[in-house]
Amino acid sequence: MYCTYDEIHVLKNIKHLLANNETIILSDVVATYELPSDVVEMSHLRKLVEFQEKLSWKPAPFLKAGDLEKKHLNKMKVAPAKHVFNRTTAAALEFLSELSDGNPGMKTTAFFVRLVALWSSICAARHPSVAPEKFKEGALEETFEVLHLTKTVFLFWNESGESGIQRWKLAHTGLIHCTTTTENLIEEFVVEKNDLYLLTGRVTQDFVENENSQVRLKHPTPTPLLTKSILKKRAFSNLQFVGVLRTGGRRLI
Repeated sequence: MYCTYDEIHVLKNIKHLLANNETIILSDVVATYELPSDVVEMSHLRKLVEFQEKLSWKPAPFLKAGDLEKKHLNKMKVAPAKHVFNRTTAAALEFLSELSDGNPGMKTTAFFVRLVALWSSICAARHPSVAPEKFKEGALEETFEVLHLTKTVFLFWNESGESGIQRWKLAHTGLIHCTTTTENLIEEFVVEKNDLYLLTGRVTQDFVENENSQVRLKHPTPTPLLTKSILKKRAFSNLQFVGVLRTGGRRLI
């Protein structure tokens, strides 16, 4: 039996942590990957949004200004975290850093964004095309390398900016636990039991999370009675919808 954090909760916590602290200080990976600085900055993402605001062709089409806000409801939504930690966002940051008036430090933020996006795609794979595979040359090695690198970054990062001081957060615990469990699952089912691939996204509680998100969409802090009432209405509406599908348009309720 394996116990793990839901990947999407960890992703939202990382995004919220970056938004609240504004910066994250990396350590061991700076020299290894020849990064221009050790600082991941939220301001780089705001500059990207500002840069592409009036463009018809946007280098990061998913990223919006609202995704970077610190509102409580925004913290609960999945989409803003997915928009921030996206490969197109990382590529757009690298593009900005290469401009004549660009900031080279954006490459560090792009590195962090891309790493978290890769980690998320591995830990929440729902299709064989992105799932850890055994018979695709180099796929497993690359998967384990990304997972190990992500754990290394989160073990030694420092969001305070104070030398030698590290404040352990829930995002650290969640990511380390989720990543370790994913490594163990891949090792057991793909490496040892010779399964073709592992759909890691199927072992999470997405359905429960989706229902909880629907409850909090209009009521960020619902009472138990309100939660019960909304879930009851959703249950009946879903039953009615299924009835329409099964009867070719004739309603059962």
